[in-house]
This record gives sequence, C-alpha cells and structure tokens, in this order.
Amino acid sequence: MHLSNYFVIIILIKSVFFIPAAKCDSLGLAPNWGPWTEAKSLFDAQKYEDALRMLQSQPRYEGAYYFNLGTVMLKLGRPGPALAYLEKANHLSGHDQDIQKNLEFARTALGRLIGDDKLDPASSWSENFSDRISLEEVRGALGLVAMILAFIWLRTYHTTRSLKKMLIQPAGLFVMTGLGICIGLYLSHQLLEPAAICLERQAVRSGAGDRFLELGQLDAGVKVRIIGSSRGTEPSDTWYQVRFSPSSIGWIKSTAALSL
Repeated sequence: MHLSNYFVIIILIKSVFFIPAAKCDSLGLAPNWGPWTEAKSLFDAQKYEDALRMLQSQPRYEGAYYFNLGTVMLKLGRPGPALAYLEKANHLSGHDQDIQKNLEFARTALGRLIGDDKLDPASSWSENFSDRISLEEVRGALGLVAMILAFIWLRTYHTTRSLKKMLIQPAGLFVMTGLGICIGLYLSHQLLEPAAICLERQAVRSGAGDRFLELGQLDAGVKVRIIGSSRGTEPSDTWYQVRFSPSSIGWIKSTAALSL
C-alpha cells in the first residue's frame, strides 16, 4: 500500500477523535436564542437575574437551552452551576465552539475558587477520556475504521488471492489496532457509570435522607459518578447514590445535581 494511503487513514481517524479545543479568552454567546427572545432582550440589557428567571420558565431539553443557562450563570458570577449547565450543553451538542469556550471559561473560574483537583475527584482517567467522546462518535469511528479495514482486506485479497497475506498486511494490522481501540472505547462507554454535576453546595449523606450522617460537603460544579438511586424519607424526594472520590460513596439529593 502506498505511503499516501497511510496518511489518508490517519487523517480520517484523527477527524473523528481529535477536535481542536476552543480558547477561553472571552465568552461565546448563543448565535440563536430561538424561543427565548425575551430572555435575550433581558440578557442584552444586562438584567441577568431576570434573564435567568425567564429562561427557567421555558425549559427545553436541548443544548441551546443549557448553553444559555450556563452563559447567564457565568455573567452572574456563579461558575459552579454554570459549569454544570455547560457540561450538559456539551453532551447534547458536542463540539460546538461557543459551548466549549464557555465551558473552559467556567472550568477555569471554578478551579481558581475550589482547586482544579476538586472539580472531578471521583473519575478515573478512562472515565475522563470516555466523557470527552460521545457514544455516537465512538459508534461512528467504529463503523469508519471497520469500513477502512474491510476495504484494505478486500483490496489485498483481490491482488494476492491469499488469506494469510490479507491478514498480515501492514496497513491492515495498523487499522486493526485502531479497531481494537474503538471497541475498547465502546465497551468502556457501556460500562461507564453516568456522571452528574452538583448545582449547589450540598452535604453528602450516608443514606438516602437528611436524617443520615453527613460524610462531607460538595461544592457546586463538582462532578460525581451515579451508581444508584432511591426514594428518600419524604415521598417526593429522590436521592442519587454517588461515588464522590475514588473510594468514597454517599448520597445526594437528585434535585441538587444535573445528570449528564
């Protein structure tokens, strides 16, 4: 196989996995506020509290809604909930440059307040890596690499008529490595414990209810891993069982955290 073909393969794989990070020297504003025109008018008039209330009165499960919430929170000087909303926006609308710019801005601001090591104390390196790549992207990469591998094998077999040469073809071995990585990422996503980010400072309890022992405090903007859920002592309460450090498990109110 020609050397140029290797470069084509590398470029295709990089186009799926590596998206340039946005700089965070200034806030990115939503290019289209959609149905939240009144909130936009209030935002433009620097009436951020009013804009926040207007947005919250018209919730929608879409990236633009959480992006606008996060941006308003940044303007209000609340980097914790801003980080939570912008992380949610990024999960719903991955690789949007404005979202990533504001997300990095919020992460930097909160890190200065509570310390970078406290932003995500529970996640392993593999969980952190999986969080940056959506399941849809992993599936897309898996299909792309499998298609490239099939093309290489078919082309080699058509030329050599030898199964052995087809399987040990250098380019095929290279792409098989990529396929193995994609399969590993897919499996890690399937086994991944879902994440949530605290919307406010709150206590971690030893059980699902306020009457249980307090194990510690979590700041707004801190990411935890959800491992279960349960009804609390009150019928209307729902609590998440979370991993909030590599070896610590406790319970937090579901209303005080935003699941990703």
